[in-house]
Amino acid sequence: DAILLDSYSNGHAINYSDLYNALREKRICAAGLDVRDVNRTHPFKTNLSALNNCYYFPFKECNHTWDMRSAASESVARAVVSALRLGRNSEQEER
Repeated sequence: DAILLDSYSNGHAINYSDLYNALREKRICAAGLDVRDVNRTHPFKTNLSALNNCYYFPFKECNHTWDMRSAASESVARAVVSALRLGRNSEQEER
C-alpha cells in the first residue's frame, strides 16, 4: 500500500515517527507528503528523506509557476500538433 499525506491537513497531527518506522519496515510501501513549503522544517524530514520510498511533493497552490509553465507547454504542444495535422492534410490534398 502507498499513501499521500497532506502535512497541513486541518490540524490533524501526523505521527512522523510511526510513519518513518512503517516505511522503514516496509509496512507501508511508499508515502508522499504534500507540503506547502518544501523548505519548512518537518519532524523527521531528514530521516524520511533518507528513505527511498518517501517523497515530498510541493502543494499545487504554492507551485503556481510550474502550473503556468505546464499549461503554456500544453497549449504550445496542441498548437504544434494541430499545425502538423494541417500540414499533413495539405500534402495529401496536393497528391
